[in-house]
Amino acid sequence: MRRTLTSASLAAILLLLIIIASAPLLTAHDPLEIRMDQVLQPPSGIHLIGTDELGRDVWARLLYGGRISLAVGFLSMMLTVFWGVLLGTISGLAGGIRIEEKRSGAKSTSLA
Repeated sequence: MRRTLTSASLAAILLLLIIIASAPLLTAHDPLEIRMDQVLQPPSGIHLIGTDELGRDVWARLLYGGRISLAVGFLSMMLTVFWGVLLGTISGLAGGIRIEEKRSGAKSTSLA
């Protein structure tokens, strides 16, 4: 059961990544284009999810917004890994856990 859930979750994430990465191929609409003649249109063949209050295609906005969200998440993960490796290396070379104790102690002192 657990293996099936893991596989299904991984497949769903990969599918989402593929859909978001291929956003320019999946929509012909500009997510920032304002079309006042198409305000609040219901879902149709032209606009799969409809349009918002400014006439922008919601499907295009979701796809391109997903790309931005993925980029922000990936960048924050890479910065976290960079700082973790850097601080871990410095801590390991400078005598073990002492740097982390000093950093945590500084937080505790400021709270007291």
